[in-house]
Amino acid sequence: MELFVDISKYSSKIRSLIAEETSDVNLLAKLAGDEERSVRSAVIKNENVSTEILKELVNDEDWTVRLMIAVKKNVSPEILEALATDENEFVRDSVSRNPNTSCKTLDLLAKDSNYFVKMGVFNNENTSPETIAKISKEIHLNFFVAD
Repeated sequence: MELFVDISKYSSKIRSLIAEETSDVNLLAKLAGDEERSVRSAVIKNENVSTEILKELVNDEDWTVRLMIAVKKNVSPEILEALATDENEFVRDSVSRNPNTSCKTLDLLAKDSNYFVKMGVFNNENTSPETIAKISKEIHLNFFVAD
């Protein structure tokens, strides 16, 4: 028997606490569609949040929600790839610095017009030596790339 509780009547602070702590994936899915940004962000913080929910939130209207995904430690390279073309430079910068970002996505981000995104790519351990060499010329760094 499932117990259904209408959580919409609770304050956003209570819904956020529920979103951060619940292990109920169905409840997380419902909270991912909450009207309050703080609740959606709390869903992202939850260790039980599924890849499917994160994929939905990649298109969230609020850039800070998308930023929360970009900085998440265990986010998949596929989701980071989707965020690599985000309109917001802070989201793209966070993708460039995430250790789960793939070499392919970093190559794409290396072409970004934003200096900080390029620096994130430059400093990411997954960036290929070829891409580092290319970026170093653009950001005027003097260094030698080891063979």
